[in-house]
Amino acid sequence: MTSRYARLKYVKEESQWQYVTRFVYNDILMKGWKFSNESIPVRLAMLAVHEAAGADMCRKCKGKGIISTGYTVIDCFVCEGSGVLKKTEAYRAKYIGVNRTTWNKLWKLRFRQEIMGIFDIFEYNIERALRRRL
Repeated sequence: MTSRYARLKYVKEESQWQYVTRFVYNDILMKGWKFSNESIPVRLAMLAVHEAAGADMCRKCKGKGIISTGYTVIDCFVCEGSGVLKKTEAYRAKYIGVNRTTWNKLWKLRFRQEIMGIFDIFEYNIERALRRRL
């Protein structure tokens, strides 16, 4: 699965989107969490893949992280020089279909640690494979 994630994130091979999302979705279901709505695990998986591998390019700097003023180059003030738009907790709550209080109580910590942790493992495996080859 690490290979599919790498192809999605670094090569933008969109055909891998469904495989990675399905993997994350199955991992969420295996955790045994209770869901008030059956669409929540699907939305959590989609949000996680979108945040980990999606291209939320900043519209102000067009993903460069810098803006040329004509005289000088400055860090983009919208994305703070990252080139990527940042997600708010309110956006995440709305995306999965819960109110902000429910997001903060039930899903915020789980999302950051357990769901996004899947991608940390993928990134570690990618780095390890590249080190072996170089």
